Amino acid sequence: MADMSDFEYARDRIMMGIERRKLSMSDKDRLLTAIHESGHAIVCYFTPGAKKLYKATIVARGSSLGATYMVPDESDMLSTTKEKVLANIDVAMGGHVAEKLFVGHEKVTTGCSSDLRGATNLAYEAVRRYGMFGEDAGYLSVDVKDVSQEHNALIDEQVKKILDESFARVKELLLRKEQEIRNLSKNLFWYDYLDHTEMEKVIRGEELPKDKVRIWDI
Repeated sequence: MADMSDFEYARDRIMMGIERRKLSMSDKDRLLTAIHESGHAIVCYFTPGAKKLYKATIVARGSSLGATYMVPDESDMLSTTKEKVLANIDVAMGGHVAEKLFVGHEKVTTGCSSDLRGATNLAYEAVRRYGMFGEDAGYLSVDVKDVSQEHNALIDEQVKKILDESFARVKELLLRKEQEIRNLSKNLFWYDYLDHTEMEKVIRGEELPKDKVRIWDI
């Protein structure tokens, strides 16, 4: 969990120049969660091939402090494309990259672990099962366990390349969309929950005509 200095770093990047009262520990967690979920949402919204953004929330449920939801693509039940696979990996990477950029490399939370695991699993499936990557190595598709160490090493190398390139793409996107990240993080903090239409308005810089959950501005 982030300490006060960690939180202030994130607050200064996202809430720059806005006066606020002292926040409780739970509100610090809420803001950090808002930054994380905004990363997912912004990547989803601006990435070609990504699923349609549905809603985002920072209301805790079970072990999850928040969530970003997308509309399932029914066509993916039969087959998918390389573009969609890369988009899914980028969206999964969005929360982790947002924390690194706007909270700090040394202040990333454990909430990123499941996202990174999901991105890694998608990359392995695309390489091992579908043969979508590995042009320089003659492609690497193999849906069996008993393969050589050399072949597995090539697969691992290709997966690392996919994840490194995804991180770079997402970082570049979020830096370009820093104002949108700020707007979305603030509004998720204020309202706890935003649907697709509300997120579109916030991304465009519009105000939302509803009462804030928080009783003060930050």
